[in-house]
Amino acid sequence: MYTRCPSCRAEISFEPPANMETLPDGYKHRIKCPSCGVTIGVKINKIDTAPATLVQQAPAYNQQTNFEPVYSEDVAQAPSKKAAKANKRSGVGRNIVIMIMSLLFVAASVVGFLINNGTINNTLLGFGLFDGITSWAIICTQFAALKEAFATNVMAGIILILPAILLTLAGINFIVAFISACGKKYGRAWNVISSILIAAVAIFAMFAQLIGFEGSFVEYFQAIINGGLYAYIIVAALGLIQLILGLCFTKSLVRKPKHD
Repeated sequence: MYTRCPSCRAEISFEPPANMETLPDGYKHRIKCPSCGVTIGVKINKIDTAPATLVQQAPAYNQQTNFEPVYSEDVAQAPSKKAAKANKRSGVGRNIVIMIMSLLFVAASVVGFLINNGTINNTLLGFGLFDGITSWAIICTQFAALKEAFATNVMAGIILILPAILLTLAGINFIVAFISACGKKYGRAWNVISSILIAAVAIFAMFAQLIGFEGSFVEYFQAIINGGLYAYIIVAALGLIQLILGLCFTKSLVRKPKHD
């Protein structure tokens, strides 16, 4: 007898059961495909015991169209699940990019800290504005002074905690990306949300000083450039790049099949 594997479409030759005349109605003879290993059930119709009928129907057993492959849902879905898994790309590359971006924000905070504590005797493009370490120290050890700053001027208080927020978001993003890279996964929803938050804080940090600036928007940028405070623009540009990457990486990791 012959049938065809529903998984790999290979033709299978098999011997029917010896006791065909005693088989119950709807009996399914289980065989294993030698090509892909999938176990299927072939429905074999019960036949009469009369010799004449047996001889008359014998040629029909060799016809492939007489057999209907029947197999369980789990067995049927197993090859498709394996194919889908093999067709899905790893998210390691995306996570590495996100980790690098997060490290750049952390580096900006560390450089700002070294400038503000005098280790680096240079304003170094104004990175001192992004000192998240000192900002966290103020939050933890001088909370009363911070509260007073918010009471006096809300924007002044926000400017004090912005570096801490940026450092924290970048640090969390790095940790999540690292864990995801180890698991070869990529969390699209998380990275979109974190990218929006990081970009918003980085860009707002550049414009926060504009609140107390006496001049126009153009004059503010001229003052940044004339003062050599390019770090404001650099960090804001990194935030914009982070946002673009977060949005671009929402694309599915499943490869699209190529059509000839």
